[in-house]
Amino acid sequence: IVGRVEVAVIYSVGLLEMDSYIRCFESLYPRAKVHLEFLHPDEVYSKILNGEADFGIVSFPKDGGEIGCIPWQEQKMELAVCPRHRFAHRHFIDWEDLSGVDFIGFTKELRIRRMIDRWLKKAGVSIRVSHEFDNIENIKRAVEIGSGVAILPARTIQSEVDAGSIRGISLNGEQRFRPLGIVHKRNKSLSSAALKLVEMLREG
Repeated sequence: IVGRVEVAVIYSVGLLEMDSYIRCFESLYPRAKVHLEFLHPDEVYSKILNGEADFGIVSFPKDGGEIGCIPWQEQKMELAVCPRHRFAHRHFIDWEDLSGVDFIGFTKELRIRRMIDRWLKKAGVSIRVSHEFDNIENIKRAVEIGSGVAILPARTIQSEVDAGSIRGISLNGEQRFRPLGIVHKRNKSLSSAALKLVEMLREG
């Protein structure tokens, strides 16, 4: 197993999520190297279609046409609030309780924003979007300073929850998840090194 594996990853997966996989992979296969690039979802797909990345990792992945998808993770969504928020003492919250709150959302072109809007609409919830960002890191910073609440994958706020700068609150009712998928160019064969890395990611 030799060679360089180019991987394009959305920002919200994060280096921390990938680091243990990469270190384990390069320890097992010292003649193989992994290069990670963190990008906007549209840029991940562009890198794959242009042949600049062996595969990518995105949320709510496409699967069709030139893009193939291998399912990877289902990440539970939670409400993220700052420790001073009136919801901060709660362990569970009903969707209906979110009506009228200041909400920090993803920008409208992102599929995760459209899915969250759909979930809120299904629950009959009307929120006030106070800020919009195209990445989770900025959303988390806005939550920490009390600009509003956000619905985010629980795994992405774990370090802030451990540090006490964000509280994660479970949403009652139907559980919602963010799917992550490994996307690749359908008519392009992956190298042996890329296939081994995909296999390691899937084994968790």
